[in-house]
Amino acid sequence: MRADRTGVVATGTLKRSEISLASLERRIADLEAFYALESSGGRSGELTRKAFVSGFLKAMAHVRRAPIDRPPWGYEASKLHDLSPFNLAQYVAALTVQEHPDEEEARKILKSKGSKGEDPGLLGLIDVVVGHRFRGRP
Repeated sequence: MRADRTGVVATGTLKRSEISLASLERRIADLEAFYALESSGGRSGELTRKAFVSGFLKAMAHVRRAPIDRPPWGYEASKLHDLSPFNLAQYVAALTVQEHPDEEEARKILKSKGSKGEDPGLLGLIDVVVGHRFRGRP
């Protein structure tokens, strides 16, 4: 490597100072994007999505274990009425993915929860989980 008249070392077609500037600009853009997400609730949205998927997986296991779990621990459709809209949405997604006969009832219960049950965010989370599961199926 050789330095030019300004003392900057060339690497390939770009000079080291140009590489550093591009790297610095990219890191600044990444930081700005991170703080923009955090201030707009994007970071909490990510945590919400993670919590939803975690609960969805637990609901899947709970429903699948229904034949072997004894009351009061086993899954029963009547217990869906006692769940919060967020937890109920996890069960709706789990029942949908498993093509369970209680899916329709669970959706009705979710809608009956009022405005929280019809929250586009919750419905979107259900769609994302179900869509991800069935993506690529004929």
